[in-house]
Amino acid sequence: VKFVKEILFSERDRVKLIGKNARRMMKHFSISADDDVQRTLSYFEK
Repeated sequence: VKFVKEILFSERDRVKLIGKNARRMMKHFSISADDDVQRTLSYFEK
């Protein structure tokens, strides 16, 4: 049970951190949420 909790919580924290950093980076570079974001997302989906 402890092992599963560690996996779930660490994964959730990692996703939150990635989301925060992505939003911060987009704001910093003033990236439009259209073409640039779609290209980036499609790259990571592969």
